[in-house]
Amino acid sequence: MTEAELSEMEELACPGCGSCAGMFTANTMNCLMEALGMALPGNARSLLLIPGACIWPEKPEKQILTLLSKNIRPARYHQSAIAGKCFCCGYGAGRQYNTVLHLPAVASEAGIKFPLKRINEISKKTPYLSKLSPAGEMHIQDLDRAGGIPAVMKEVKSLLHTELMTVTGQNDR
Repeated sequence: MTEAELSEMEELACPGCGSCAGMFTANTMNCLMEALGMALPGNARSLLLIPGACIWPEKPEKQILTLLSKNIRPARYHQSAIAGKCFCCGYGAGRQYNTVLHLPAVASEAGIKFPLKRINEISKKTPYLSKLSPAGEMHIQDLDRAGGIPAVMKEVKSLLHTELMTVTGQNDR
């Protein structure tokens, strides 16, 4: 294989900086944290070469300082309802095993009791909106083109608790 062939293969396999294009751990957690309200809107757009996708480092940094100055901290808005909200979005965005693997751990660290039985209850009423890699042919950039996590949240809105505080400092989800 020549250097040019290797470069072409690399560009096809990893079309940009940021995380991989599949819905693996990094993208699953980005999507869940955005849905949770623990990450700024657009955080799940992790393929940084998508025009307009990059969240510049100073934006999150300034927001963290704003939140701290107003004493808005994760403990103020972590509730069992919010974990359910994440499962609805995670399931709607592709029912990835990473959702079931990682979100209970996040809930546990936050002191939220979230029985595994509840995952089945949420799964039964949450529509299956996308089939992203590795389960399907579509990728995170396809989800982004379709409207990203805000579009998923709009589709499952009746299942969400939209009054919960987010890192924007508002109840805007």
